[in-house]
Amino acid sequence: MDLNWLADFVALTESRSFSRAAARRHITQPAFSRRIRALEQWTGALLFERGPRAVTLTEAGRRLLPWAETLRRQVDEARTDARAALPAPVEPLRIAATHSLSLTFFSEWMVAIGGPLSLGPVQLASESLAGCERLMGEGQAQFVLAHSHPATPVRLDPASFSSVLVGADALVPVAAPGIAAAIDRSGGDSSGHPFITYSEDSSFGRVLAHHLTTSPTMTGLKPVFTSHHAGVLKVMALGGQGVAWLPRSLILAELNRRDLVPVGDHARRTIALEIRLFRPTAQLCGVAESFWIAATADFDWRLGSARLVANRSAWRHSQARDTNHDPKS
Repeated sequence: MDLNWLADFVALTESRSFSRAAARRHITQPAFSRRIRALEQWTGALLFERGPRAVTLTEAGRRLLPWAETLRRQVDEARTDARAALPAPVEPLRIAATHSLSLTFFSEWMVAIGGPLSLGPVQLASESLAGCERLMGEGQAQFVLAHSHPATPVRLDPASFSSVLVGADALVPVAAPGIAAAIDRSGGDSSGHPFITYSEDSSFGRVLAHHLTTSPTMTGLKPVFTSHHAGVLKVMALGGQGVAWLPRSLILAELNRRDLVPVGDHARRTIALEIRLFRPTAQLCGVAESFWIAATADFDWRLGSARLVANRSAWRHSQARDTNHDPKS
């Protein structure tokens, strides 16, 4: 016997209509009727009187009804009891990170933090900064990992969200070697060369726009291509399409191989950035609070890797040397 037949039997008893009972059971009426007939064949008795306006139980049906209800309840209780033996599901960490950090900083940083924590499942949403802010505001992300700059702060209410510094980065003006050499020959003037940059609604776009308007050495640049994604600009720069300000974390390998070269007076043009982890000020679940403790603990073990420690130290020293304002400590 199919246990679904018992659920069909009870549904028909309560609705007293084959069409209404079939709709309640989410199957077609012909299929429902076949299952009721199959139950009657299994019991060897007619269970319903088919009237012109309603369906009623026969004496055999009335005798079967309490048994059907009891069996269905016992089956549900047995399933619930069996599931109770399973360990409670672990709530995943829900982190939103900006596109460029998702591709670079995030993985090594998470491995280092997760080593002593046994974090369990982690859900990463790779978004624009605006998308990360939206996910945090809607409660769909417990943490946001994003670049931050004093001139264009992250748009999260400080009364409801807090943050901690977890790394340092910089926007570096770079180009393919041929373009960089031409700029050097012109005395560092890049105004005559194509400028590829970020869309106005991009977080990097806001930072760079502020920098261009406040630096007397940055006049005359005319964009020939814009994109929201640093990764797209990186590909364009590698292809010799122009000068771009790219996150140092995104182009470390290309800088080491000299596939991309800093251009002009890059020491004055480099823009220091912070990498910050944001969270709600309200209490989070246990694993999320443990993660926050790890992310805000002593730096030497927090990033865990001597190479990462050296990289961050080098970044901060170079930014203090190469920019007009020091990164925050």
